[in-house]
Amino acid sequence: MLGGNDLIFSFFLFSDRTSKANCYLAETPYASSDKVRELLEYMLSIEGEDETSPFYSICFLLPMLCQMTMEIQGCKTLISSRGHKAVVEFLVKLLCNPVTEDMDRIFLACDTVMNLLLKQEEVHFQMEESSCISLLNALAFWAEKSDDPSVLMMAASICALGLDFTSEAALLKHPNFDSRSLTRLCHLISRSFAFATQGMADAVRSETDLIEIINSGFSRWADRFPSIKAAVLGV
Repeated sequence: MLGGNDLIFSFFLFSDRTSKANCYLAETPYASSDKVRELLEYMLSIEGEDETSPFYSICFLLPMLCQMTMEIQGCKTLISSRGHKAVVEFLVKLLCNPVTEDMDRIFLACDTVMNLLLKQEEVHFQMEESSCISLLNALAFWAEKSDDPSVLMMAASICALGLDFTSEAALLKHPNFDSRSLTRLCHLISRSFAFATQGMADAVRSETDLIEIINSGFSRWADRFPSIKAAVLGV
């Protein structure tokens, strides 16, 4: 098993060799789970010389974080290290300034956040209000500018899970969420429902799991979000 110093050394040794690093880090939670738990908070805090936040460290760690959060214990590890907040902040930055080559990272970060949200009851996870609002705004902004069904459904499904933490009234009281933000969110969710009604098209079949997440979420919180409910039902 790797020691603490070995794990940190490997972190830097492979940092400029992306493909090898991704393979190495994807195996790390199983090969050295105890050391990962001990060092994760530190690894997530490493900043480059030209950084004000640990953007590149998180980018490098994403393959490991995504795999970790497929399991309940991995989610608990990430939450205990405050890594969930760092991943959300990382995703928000990517979504607000997306470029073509970032799409793989965006979806990897989305999968990591979704893994956490899907297990929120088992791990007793409660997303902070500021993180939730930043994420909702960024996802709605991202999807608004795209015609890609995978972007639409990923954004809508994460929002459907994130809305479990709040209500329309609470959102509108927050200084970083206004009527325009709500309109974008309504448009996002209503577009996802419209997409889901396109019968058995190949694109719809490929997003079946996400459609189920959106439908389930809507059934839980629709009454707390009258504007979204009206947009979806066309009333």
